Amino acid sequence: MEGFGSLLLFDKCYIPNQFVKWVAKLVNYKSADIVVDGKVISLTKESVHLVLGLPFGVKPFPVDSSVGKAVVLSMFEKQSISSVNFFAKKLEKHETKSDEELIICFLLVAMNSFLRSNSSTSPSYRYFRIF
Repeated sequence: MEGFGSLLLFDKCYIPNQFVKWVAKLVNYKSADIVVDGKVISLTKESVHLVLGLPFGVKPFPVDSSVGKAVVLSMFEKQSISSVNFFAKKLEKHETKSDEELIICFLLVAMNSFLRSNSSTSPSYRYFRIF
């Protein structure tokens, strides 16, 4: 793997919350760059490829959320989608059975918190197409 691609091979990784917040504050959302003391780190597909060694992809983003919804329902053995609190508690109590469950729980909580930051306690089905 090129660059820091070996970081992707770690089973578990801890990143201090303050560090994540510090980096998030440095992101210029208009240019998709991280700006530190006037120096720019561009977040382009080329830079991500160089640093993490991830392949360039042309795979289209799925548009059908029903498949993702079925995946989540099956994984958590549910008939209907639970509230975001269900997924947050699984994270807090370390009750995820696999890395895939962990990622899905995290994404549902994060997307509801940041992309849909209203009083709704249910995840939006629009985001289920990524699963």
